[in-house]
Amino acid sequence: MKRLVCLAFVSALLIGGGVALYKWSPAVRTLFHKGEKWATDKIGPDDIKREKIATHVKDLQAAIERLDDEQFSATQAATKQKDHIKKNEARIDDATAALAKVKDGLTTVSKTETVSINGKDYTKTELDRVAQSILKKHGDWTKELKDQKETLTRLEDRAGRFKARKDELEKEIVALKKDLKAIDDKMKEIEDLKRASAAMGDADKTVGENLETLKNDVAELDASLDRRLNKEDRNWSKVGKSGGDEADKFIESSKGSPDTLSEIDAILKSKK
Repeated sequence: MKRLVCLAFVSALLIGGGVALYKWSPAVRTLFHKGEKWATDKIGPDDIKREKIATHVKDLQAAIERLDDEQFSATQAATKQKDHIKKNEARIDDATAALAKVKDGLTTVSKTETVSINGKDYTKTELDRVAQSILKKHGDWTKELKDQKETLTRLEDRAGRFKARKDELEKEIVALKKDLKAIDDKMKEIEDLKRASAAMGDADKTVGENLETLKNDVAELDASLDRRLNKEDRNWSKVGKSGGDEADKFIESSKGSPDTLSEIDAILKSKK
């Protein structure tokens, strides 16, 4: 027991100290907010919003349970009140019947000294006293009956309001759960697309962006290869032309220098 008390005391000190530090220390508040921002960035704002919605739905369900308890209590109280009303109405009816007998007795006793009612003799004075007592009880019970019926009306109205609000909240929960299911489906689709994006190379990009990047890479590579091939063709053309020129030069250089005397002798010989 002492350990539990000590643990509770230490916990209270830690919690109180943490609250005090948060309240008075800008550094602690900054650290708290940065930690919260880091968690938000890691988890994702959409996931946090989804959790808030789910928590709200749970709170609504708890409210419905509370309203259901309140409705049950009001309904039970109304049922008991109906029993009280029924009993009160019965004794008012009995008092009314007794007043009828007293009235008959008072009418009779004015002509005789006593009158017998329910096996007992009453003088006029006694009967007057009984009549006043019954009238008072009848009046009190009638007033009580009026109050009881007003209370019953309030209880039934209260139970009705609790039921109406509970029904409204239940409809809201059904709609919210439907919306939450749609949100979960969309979030799953996004996760699937993220995995597809990661498989394509970059999880931070969309599938479309990754595909567009891939197409651009293909186009750039294709253009780069075209440039290299064109350059290669141009260089080959140069190599072909220079090779032909060198061959012609080699052939010409192999012929040797022209012999002037031989040419002259050849001409003279052809004249003879």
